[in-house]
Amino acid sequence: MQQTATGPEPYSSIPGVDPYVDWALGAGSSFFVVMLEGREWLPVLLETTGVAARDLVRGGWADTLQMSALYTEPPAGLEDATHCTALVTREFFDMLLRDEKLKAQIARVAVGPPLRAETSSESAPAPADKRS
Repeated sequence: MQQTATGPEPYSSIPGVDPYVDWALGAGSSFFVVMLEGREWLPVLLETTGVAARDLVRGGWADTLQMSALYTEPPAGLEDATHCTALVTREFFDMLLRDEKLKAQIARVAVGPPLRAETSSESAPAPADKRS
């Protein structure tokens, strides 16, 4: 989070970001945050401003944003999907606070449903864009 005169700027101050994001990354993290590849990830629902969801991972934010192959390599008819599920890091929200290009592509971010406990296992399969 960026600092303001009164303390850290909450991520929910970003237009379109669900107020529950701050709680899910803080007090609610045991319910929502999962560990994958040694990093904390938050499941979210994203809506873009008209950009194809698959283009978000090509925009230079891939290390803070992961999507299923359903979105990154979509079947016919879903190439231009503007809504998707994703896993994002806290750094994704930090970048959303300061990166105007990213901010211009994101219309809404909502906390996704909690993931099952086995999802947070370090032995869980890597997201589709990380598989070799």
